Amino acid sequence: MGNQARVEQMSFRVREIHHIETRKRVEEYIETALMWRNTAAVRKETAMTPNYAVRDYSSNSGVSKPVEDAAISNADVDMEMKQQWELLQRALNILRPDERQIIELRYLETQPVYDYEVYNKLGMSERTYIRAKQRAIKTIGMALNIAVWFYPKK
Repeated sequence: MGNQARVEQMSFRVREIHHIETRKRVEEYIETALMWRNTAAVRKETAMTPNYAVRDYSSNSGVSKPVEDAAISNADVDMEMKQQWELLQRALNILRPDERQIIELRYLETQPVYDYEVYNKLGMSERTYIRAKQRAIKTIGMALNIAVWFYPKK
């Protein structure tokens, strides 16, 4: 029986999504994107109150441009928030129609809505609703690259 090779089974550790942490991140992302949609971002404003105090500018060679700085900051924030909203819209387009409807009713309404209101409105059982919502959140988290992964214990 001399040269028998020892065969070992390969095993892979598969990562799983941490549903609670992923849901928190997705909800935070949606809340931030909604804030931009509803308010068109909070804009910085410059103080226009004149200050007649004597200042010594000899040690500072730079020139302060508060209006320009505020405009640049506003443009950057606005562009970032718009991009975040567009990414959310793309992620929603990936969802199945029932999942998208759940997310839109639960998170994108102007007034806060509870889960039981959504599944009653859609005529779903609570269990079916929760499963579809979890799938939708998982899909959005993966699409936006904000899902939280972990290796389960053996």
